[in-house]
Parts: sequence; C-alpha cells; structure tokens
Amino acid sequence: QLAHELGITKLEFSKTRGRIKFSDKTNIKPENVIKLIQNEPDKFQLKSQNQLNFVTEIGQDDDVFRKISDILVQINCNELDIAQR
Repeated sequence: QLAHELGITKLEFSKTRGRIKFSDKTNIKPENVIKLIQNEPDKFQLKSQNQLNFVTEIGQDDDVFRKISDILVQINCNELDIAQR
C-alpha cells in the first residue's frame, strides 16, 4: 500500500540487497533520497534516476516486510535524521 502511494513500481530484495524502482511521477522528494544516500553511502546507491539500490542484512528471524517498510518510511520523511537512528 505505502509503496503504491509513493509511486514505487517495483520492490526487489534478497537476504543481502534490494532494489526500489520509482515511477516517473513518484511522490517521493528527490532531496529525501539524496540525503539518505549521503547519510549512508555504504548502504544506499542511486543506480539510475528511477532506481535505488541498497544493501541489507536480513537474518533468519528478521521481518523482511518491516525492513522494507522502514526504508520506505525513511525516504518518505520530510526531514531525515538517519544519524540518530
């Protein structure tokens, strides 16, 4: 639901990495994505104008959907302060 509202067309993930593809008319502010990448450059990388790649570790007991949801919330926030998390 949240992904659709944000204008995300595709979510792909495995135990170690993931990819988020945005539509051309995404509702996410570009500055939020840029700030996320600047704050965590080892974790997030903009592959193209419409694709954000990320590295993650999903353990056996981790909730995959919670991890994805957390990332979506981060890129949707008006003000990101990843350093405090």
